Amino acid sequence: MVEPSDLYTLRETTRPTSTPVLIVHFSGFMDAGNVGEVMVDTLEERNKREVVAEFDVDRLVDMRARRPRMLYERDGWRTFEEPALTLRRMTDAAGTGYLLLTGPEPDRYWEAFVAAVIELIDHFSVRLVLTANGIPTAVPHTRPIGHTEHATDPELLTGTGRGDLDSVEVPGSVGALLEFRLGESGIPAAGVAVHVPHYLAGSRYSEGALYAMERLGAMSGLSLPVAALAEPVMADREAIAAEVAGSEDIGRVVDALEQGFDEAERQRQLADAEQEEDAEDSVDLISADEIGAQVEEYLRRQSGPDDEPGQDQPDRPEGADGGPT
Repeated sequence: MVEPSDLYTLRETTRPTSTPVLIVHFSGFMDAGNVGEVMVDTLEERNKREVVAEFDVDRLVDMRARRPRMLYERDGWRTFEEPALTLRRMTDAAGTGYLLLTGPEPDRYWEAFVAAVIELIDHFSVRLVLTANGIPTAVPHTRPIGHTEHATDPELLTGTGRGDLDSVEVPGSVGALLEFRLGESGIPAAGVAVHVPHYLAGSRYSEGALYAMERLGAMSGLSLPVAALAEPVMADREAIAAEVAGSEDIGRVVDALEQGFDEAERQRQLADAEQEEDAEDSVDLISADEIGAQVEEYLRRQSGPDDEPGQDQPDRPEGADGGPT
């Protein structure tokens, strides 16, 4: 049996005095537009980082399923891109520390790995765990980006996420299992799935990564390096526009998606307006009835049929004479 503590090496044994946020991203599962990967690359480039724990990839990762890259030159092997699954201490633009757990998604020992991560969360007094990834969606790149939120506690949701799914069964992932187990353990965790145009799912969609970083920053209070993605986003927009302009087929797809998006948005706004109108009407009726009942009850208590108006009355049990219970 594999013990969780056997799967990692702790490089820093001193317990921190702060309660940091932990951002998690595993490569190898669904990440349309490489949203999570681009976000992590940007974080690593712009933040100070220090490895505080590392996992045993030989135990966790199937090298034959995802063969690491090696470089051959002339007469021999020169490099080996050894995969790494690490927990690093980072610092945001405001000097606030946080943690970043990244690397390939484990192929084996999922439950033991998740238990190991929870041990590290406890060791470093993590207050909130966050994730972000991209999901392919039938939306056009010419409309505002949306996302679907998920969390261990509904109070962690910001209410800004769009999504029409009540329930759906999908293949599991270590990231999803981690959030599920964190919820069982009472540890706050939340994430955003950025809606990526399906025709951009295989590319590096910098705008989606920027959006994900903004959402995680808003949820955590961290000052993440969103400005670092300004140039890549502009370059992506120009490249996408050129590709759409150069292909009638792609142009027709985008036009159809725009029409569908706009109609869905119109229907959503109408539904929201109807709900607000119904809520206002309901509130008015309830308020009027409640006020009337309270006035009648007050007058009845102040002056009963056999009492003089204004004379003090003995307390009566509520409901004894048909009043509110």
